[in-house]
Amino acid sequence: SSSAGFISVPVPFSDEALASPPKLHQELFGILESEDPDAFRPLHRWLMTKPPYEVSAPVLEAMAECASSILAHHRQLVSATLRLLDCDERSCIATLRFLTEIVTASSEFLKHCVRELVANFLPTKPADGDVNKEVVVQEWKEIHIQRALRAVLHACPMATSVLFDSLRALYPHKRQSAEVQTAFLRQTFALLDFAPALLHRVVQLVVSRMVEIDVDIVLQQKQLEQAAEEEADAIFAVELGVSERDLSRMRADAQKLDAMLLLFFDFIAKTLAQRSAHAHARAHAHAHAR
Repeated sequence: SSSAGFISVPVPFSDEALASPPKLHQELFGILESEDPDAFRPLHRWLMTKPPYEVSAPVLEAMAECASSILAHHRQLVSATLRLLDCDERSCIATLRFLTEIVTASSEFLKHCVRELVANFLPTKPADGDVNKEVVVQEWKEIHIQRALRAVLHACPMATSVLFDSLRALYPHKRQSAEVQTAFLRQTFALLDFAPALLHRVVQLVVSRMVEIDVDIVLQQKQLEQAAEEEADAIFAVELGVSERDLSRMRADAQKLDAMLLLFFDFIAKTLAQRSAHAHARAHAHAHAR
């Protein structure tokens, strides 16, 4: 059966299966349990096209139900499925259900899935380049990614260390924009609500990355001061142009660091307020117990 015209790769299931969840489950189970190690390739190729939700929904539902049959040699199939996190909101939700089920069924994919969730902390630009749309996409995506991480940690407490390793490995390079840095930082702080064991390690990581940016700013300032002295006798305009570019870069880095510091101080304030509230509640309960 071929899919609708907007998908060039045929749907690897019969029309009967697509119209009947039990039949689809049966056909998918047959693919996953096949002795042929390449039996899943057609499904993999189809998922790589990022089919829209209307077409992928029943397949994602069936894959979630067959999670225990997805084994190590199906890794490429899992990777292709997780690409749907970047599609519309409904596809993202359905894909995250699959991710949660597969991590619960087997620790084989824990590291891969957690890393993929953290990778989605980074903002993705929409195909049409609409900046306003990007903000909206990130809002719903952040909510669902955080819920999925919470579910994964609840099902697999050992995932805490895996989560931190992913944060450290995927933390944006200091040259990344303020938009990227703050998006990643915002979600990193958000996950500490349900992963408090990571608090000290995350704070150390964030501070070390902000220090790297601050050191760069100081070095840029020294270079600009030195250049200013040399340019006092400059003849060619192009020499002055280099200094202007460097100045613009330093200002951009300073604004980026300021945005990160605002998020950091806001996080500290909220954390202290929560601890104060909890301490007050405990004291109040202890006084009444007397």
